Amino acid sequence: MEKSFGVDHLLYSVLLSFNHDKQIFTFLCFGVILSVLSYYINYKMKRRRMETIMNRYDGPATLPFIGNATEFLGSTRDLLKKAIKLMKEYKSPFRVWLVNKPYVVISTPEDFQTVAFKTLEKDSSYRFVVDMLGDGIFTSQVEKWKRNRRVINPAFNPAILFHYFLQIFNERNIDLIHRLGKEVSTGKQFDLWPHVIQTSITTICETAMGYKDDNNTEEVMNFGNAIMKSAELVGQRFYKPWLMPSFVFTAYRYLLGYGNVFSIVHNLPLKMLKKRRELFRQIKTENYVGNEQEKTMRNFIDILLNFHEINANFTDKELSDEVISIMFGGSETNAVTNCFCMLMLGMRRDIQDKVY
Repeated sequence: MEKSFGVDHLLYSVLLSFNHDKQIFTFLCFGVILSVLSYYINYKMKRRRMETIMNRYDGPATLPFIGNATEFLGSTRDLLKKAIKLMKEYKSPFRVWLVNKPYVVISTPEDFQTVAFKTLEKDSSYRFVVDMLGDGIFTSQVEKWKRNRRVINPAFNPAILFHYFLQIFNERNIDLIHRLGKEVSTGKQFDLWPHVIQTSITTICETAMGYKDDNNTEEVMNFGNAIMKSAELVGQRFYKPWLMPSFVFTAYRYLLGYGNVFSIVHNLPLKMLKKRRELFRQIKTENYVGNEQEKTMRNFIDILLNFHEINANFTDKELSDEVISIMFGGSETNAVTNCFCMLMLGMRRDIQDKVY
């Protein structure tokens, strides 16, 4: 009897403990569900106005929590095809959601003009570009952008461009035509990009940066390859939510073997800045012996160096960021545009004949 009572007591204790644990587990599950529900309701309430505005635009159907993220899976080539498909299906402007972030997509010159003139604030996603270009004119917020743009604008005055740089433009273009002619004479298909990016980088170096080195072809091509790979990697952060956290993106770059790609992008601009700064200091001394053009020419980098010298608020970091930004914008953007233009001319012989 005593033994039977002991076993019954043990079973009763186990059942009691099980029921107690079950109650705790049920309570925890209820608490988690309630917390998630409360968060979701609060989240929807805060975003109600934005969602109301975004719902005025047409766009693809969204999924809960991830929005249209599934539309942007795949390579950059796949992304381009999907973007073209969406622009054919929906009239500009239309909206897409990437996880919890809405984007308005425009595809007409009229819409672009409206956005360009009425929206100066940078979106928070511009922080993805800062690792590549620094906080320069392409990424800085309005106040800093306005200040630096006022400083930079004189460097791209048409009078300066034509007076000092027209000869350089002609020389670089003649060199490009000569190299393309050699490729065409083979009768085989070839890639335009290496030739065009080399010309774009060399041109921006000799004009805006006041830097010329006929023996730096390898350095120029390393820079050109690095900016293309950097742009591709950074671009993925805009439409792949899992790459948005900085530590994940850094690990992703190193896994792909591009851990130092941003350093390569910075090397050439910073090298030119260092050399031009030394020359700038020499020119300001009375005993400098050099040609008259070096003393009077006001290119982009000289204007920045002069502003840096007289303005204590314009730091070394800001100076280097602006140089890197203009090097990127003046080479990669121009090269892509020129390649696209040549491709279109190649496809349209009737227009090509008119241009010729």
